[in-house]
Amino acid sequence: GKRLALTARGEIFSVPVEDGVTLAVTRGSGARESWASFGPDGKTLVYVTDAPGEEEIRSIDAWGRGEPKVVKPAGERGWYFPPRLSPDGKWIAYADQTHTLYLVPADGGEPRKVDHDEQSEIRQYAFSPDGRWLAYVKSAVKTEYDSIFVYDVSSGGIHRITGPDTNDFAPVWDPDGRYLYFLSDRVTNPMLGARDFENVDIRPTKPYMALLRPDVENPFAEIAGLPPKDEDKSGDEAKPDAKKAGKGAKKAAEKGEAEKKKEKKPVEIDFEGIGDRVVALPVDAGDYGGLDATSKAVFWLSRPIEGMADGPEDFFGEAPPNATLVAFDLESKKDKPFVEGVSAFMVAPEANKIAVMKRRGEIYVVGAGAPPGPALAESKVSLDGVVIELDPVEEWKEIFNDAWRQMRDFYWDAGMGGVDWKAIHDHYAALLPRIAT
Repeated sequence: GKRLALTARGEIFSVPVEDGVTLAVTRGSGARESWASFGPDGKTLVYVTDAPGEEEIRSIDAWGRGEPKVVKPAGERGWYFPPRLSPDGKWIAYADQTHTLYLVPADGGEPRKVDHDEQSEIRQYAFSPDGRWLAYVKSAVKTEYDSIFVYDVSSGGIHRITGPDTNDFAPVWDPDGRYLYFLSDRVTNPMLGARDFENVDIRPTKPYMALLRPDVENPFAEIAGLPPKDEDKSGDEAKPDAKKAGKGAKKAAEKGEAEKKKEKKPVEIDFEGIGDRVVALPVDAGDYGGLDATSKAVFWLSRPIEGMADGPEDFFGEAPPNATLVAFDLESKKDKPFVEGVSAFMVAPEANKIAVMKRRGEIYVVGAGAPPGPALAESKVSLDGVVIELDPVEEWKEIFNDAWRQMRDFYWDAGMGGVDWKAIHDHYAALLPRIAT
């Protein structure tokens, strides 16, 4: 929670949240680095680069010391989505333009295929706190709805969490291993158009949680008036002894708690009947996106309902962010606005901090325990130290090759409509040395 990994103009920077020096982790205009993220120990960064001419996945010392290590070497082609290190530091999950999700050893090695989506790219995946499970989103072939799946890194088994008849996305693990949160479009309240009487659902989404085991209590169950559960007498009898132990026992207990936090408690999942243990959070449906969580709260973005004419006058212009970051408190069971005018956010559960971005480059880091209110301005991250040494000629060459590869890897026809795409590249690349401004 002390530093941010930031990419700007194809370079990676390690930026201090408060005091400290901004470090340029990568340099050079001839390559584009992207998707940078810290490893669990904060000592390593993983990212994607096109330095070899095709994309490959690398890891590097978070302080920019030494040479990067190639984790997944570049091939003849390949467009990668964000590489994510597992909390135990053993694996990196990534996906590519072939709609395939992979695992590769963090030290490099042969990638392991996790799953393949017949419909679209797999862009949402997240490791469990102990690194054993990988939750991801995959489309159902018949309904084209997204579903949540969980992959067992240990055995290679795949388990379906939600069915094909609901649109489910944005899986996020509870840091304490109790729940798997996700968003789902399960609410319907259609509006009819005045001219053609076509209908549209404008607020279909709610946050949900899957209870990972039958012994995990439903925090929203109506239990008023039910008889209390049997109390553990041995626990009650032990309380007086703990009091008599004095300060020494208190310090030992605090030390024990600190050690527990360092150790990753295994996340146990009982997949039998897990679909019947899906619970909706008691909030109104809306137009929601993004999801993250701490042990005590769940966060998501709530977007207002706007028409196509409500955007900027310039169709290609960037509208000011208008989403609200919402926080749901698991204890009070209520949601409330956390920060207004947000475009993106990310939670660091162990540090209990949350990074919030308003406009592009306007980033704040605050405690996740309570809304920052007027004090938000004091938490703005300074980007004054982000300085880019730019070589326009090298950058133009990279941009040209990047655009050519995007068309090659994402054009609807893999045969490029019969066009010799390599010849097209070479034909127009000959003009690059002539560019002067």
